[in-house]
Amino acid sequence: MSMAVNKDLESGGRRSTSSGTRFQVIDKHSISEPDQKIIMQQMFRFRKRIHHGRIDVFWLREAGGLTMLVPYLLTHAGSFLEGAHIRVFTKTDGKDNKKINEEQKSMAAILRKFHIDSSDLHILPEFAKPPCKKTYDDFREKIEPYRAETNAKEKIEGTFDNDQLFNLREKTRSFLRASELIREHSSDADLIICTLPSARADIPPPIYMGWIDMLSKQVPPTCLVRGNQVSMSALNLKFP
Repeated sequence: MSMAVNKDLESGGRRSTSSGTRFQVIDKHSISEPDQKIIMQQMFRFRKRIHHGRIDVFWLREAGGLTMLVPYLLTHAGSFLEGAHIRVFTKTDGKDNKKINEEQKSMAAILRKFHIDSSDLHILPEFAKPPCKKTYDDFREKIEPYRAETNAKEKIEGTFDNDQLFNLREKTRSFLRASELIREHSSDADLIICTLPSARADIPPPIYMGWIDMLSKQVPPTCLVRGNQVSMSALNLKFP
């Protein structure tokens, strides 16, 4: 179904709709690509229970407990991933073993609140490595149509300039590297749950959507989740 809205210039810029073109019903057999069978499989994949499933959680930063609550609830009765196995991946900011052990203990305490086996916690020091050139090229190709001149007199809404891209280089590097690790470790998972990047007013929409697209660019379904920013250690959670 598609909707067409026309602007009537003679009426002072007011929008008017024609009853004949407002809604157009497209015949279901008119869609040739992708194949109809693939479309139907994607539509019903969440209705059929997956036995011995696996949920991979990528905890990129402390953003509230929703990132861990969602996979916990999906393993309960009635879900298509009932009884699924949960693996948790997180990054470390420390370079010495003492700092890494402290972060591992803190994360294991969070997992215990959700009755998740802490033996499936994986601390990934590879986050510190820069993304490969191909990943950078894929990201630039997505956002390039929205690049504007740095010294342009009039800034078009929905664009960005080189200065904004440079100021966000560390965040871009982090999310691009996360996308590589997601594809490396979770290409065979049944569901990926990842921390949603924080959306701020100073982040241009093309760059932010580029991050989202790169994080979800893999075969398994990906759910990006962000909580209420409350630290998990401050919550007194009790689950049966």
